[in-house]
Amino acid sequence: MARWNVNPYLYKQFSNSASEMFDFTMTNIMDGFYNSSLSKTTDGTFKAVCLSGINDEANDGTSTSTKSAQTSSVSSDVDGVLSTNYINIVVRPLQPFGKMIVDPRLHKGDSDMVNDIISMHRSSFTARSDYSLKYTDAIQFGQVIDCYFEEGSISNSDFKSLRFKQPTGVLLDLSFVELGSALTADGAMLDWSSAALLGNSSPYEGNLVTVSGNKKYLGSRSSGISPPDFWKNFRKKIEAHIQSEYPELGFKIANLGVTRDLAASADRGSNKARASGSKHGAGLAQDLYLHTEKYGKYTSYKKFNPILAQDQKLVDSIIRFVSRPEYSRIRWGGSFGSGKQALNIGDTPKGRGQLEFHHFEFKNNEIPNLFKGHEAELGKLGMKSSELVSTKALAKLYKKLL
Repeated sequence: MARWNVNPYLYKQFSNSASEMFDFTMTNIMDGFYNSSLSKTTDGTFKAVCLSGINDEANDGTSTSTKSAQTSSVSSDVDGVLSTNYINIVVRPLQPFGKMIVDPRLHKGDSDMVNDIISMHRSSFTARSDYSLKYTDAIQFGQVIDCYFEEGSISNSDFKSLRFKQPTGVLLDLSFVELGSALTADGAMLDWSSAALLGNSSPYEGNLVTVSGNKKYLGSRSSGISPPDFWKNFRKKIEAHIQSEYPELGFKIANLGVTRDLAASADRGSNKARASGSKHGAGLAQDLYLHTEKYGKYTSYKKFNPILAQDQKLVDSIIRFVSRPEYSRIRWGGSFGSGKQALNIGDTPKGRGQLEFHHFEFKNNEIPNLFKGHEAELGKLGMKSSELVSTKALAKLYKKLL
């Protein structure tokens, strides 16, 4: 049953109101598209891609962000004593009727627009799991899943109660995964909040910046604002740990980089593997060369990361290492794109997790603690340490320091 259209003969009634005429025209356009899309769509299960978790990749129900998966409970007795927990995610149907909302991939690189489009999807396509919540079964951003409407019919346009089935494996739509990776560059957008009305504002002068040659660094040239020798000790301990658990691998690491100069950190340029506002700009991340006798000298993350990510014994050893209480503040890049803050034993890095297999960093909620003691200098820039909880905020800081 097609949706009704506004009577075209009413058009003349809106001739004196531009806004009403626009609304009238858009209503007919959308209704026409709606009817056409529904006529090409069949009832039953259909494919959809998960749009939740694009910002913090936390789709296990633990995030407070509306951009990530949320939990809900359904009582199973009249007193509400027994309840079942479910997970709710935003999806984009890979069906004609899903095209009613603009495709976020068309605005790759524009984080504000992408987030707005995902918010539009939330109002129409929020799907609830038809199975009880398990924190080990988080759906990843960009993962393709099977959805269906529990009530009504698509063909009759009275559908409601969108559900998704528990996946039996992980199928990723790489075009969406790449969108998520690009969004980490949201700090690359122009920030005019510190611009003067005429000309440029005065350059920063203070002890937050170290100058080396013609480049500026935040904090120490070798370690940024991370605790002294933290990453040096980290490298020694993770190497010893993996050598002890997996001696036949012939594991050996080398420092691929802790810090990055402010200009390179503020703007990723043409390198899409890097994030604008990178934590390397503050020395809050560590990249490693992962040499092994089994797989050879580590010369390229693009070549070797996918290989190393398939070695479950190595993966599990790293998982055990970062789960130590002393490293509770650290997140391994192998968990990126998993929908979780940390992988569980037996999990395998996927998508962006493979791209960042060699990367370790302080968690976002730890950044303000590491900037404590620098409040006076941040105040000169009109910022507070409590604001520094994302790469977007770091990019803003880096630009103010340049």
